[in-house]
Amino acid sequence: MDWVEEVLRRYRLDALAITQRVIRAWEDSVGDRIGHLSRAERFGSGCLTIAVVTPSLATELGYLKPEYLQRVNSALGEPLVVDLRFKPGHFPPITSQGLPPSTQAARAEARCLFKDNKDPVSRRSFERLYLTLSRRETAILARGGRRCPRCGVAFREEGEICPGCRFGAIADETGWE
Repeated sequence: MDWVEEVLRRYRLDALAITQRVIRAWEDSVGDRIGHLSRAERFGSGCLTIAVVTPSLATELGYLKPEYLQRVNSALGEPLVVDLRFKPGHFPPITSQGLPPSTQAARAEARCLFKDNKDPVSRRSFERLYLTLSRRETAILARGGRRCPRCGVAFREEGEICPGCRFGAIADETGWE
């Protein structure tokens, strides 16, 4: 037994360490898209409980349970998880917290872009929206994202083009308007 496992066992932290390993394995196994829509919450008696954003997503993921069980246990290197339970959970709304601050140049650009808007409340709302989107884009690019070659939006998903352009390409192929 290695010394870390011995210390964890001695202080009765081994179960907590296993729980944290399993929760981390979920995050590592599902990718960004499902990762943003789910959160591993508890692990006990071989069952990993996953909170998801909507009841319909819980149902959809339930159909894919064998695949996700295999992914998680593969990431763990041993079959610790025997069941997955998907349940709707509470997810806080996305805010601008954690985004880099707006630069003085970006604030000046926002004021310039919307200077012709005569309504001060509307003008300020558009400026704030522009600055938030600019900060979000900066954060996405800083975290390994890239720009879509078709529309220029910053994104972190897999593929050559952003999800919006991929959807548009599907619509183009099917004749959707």
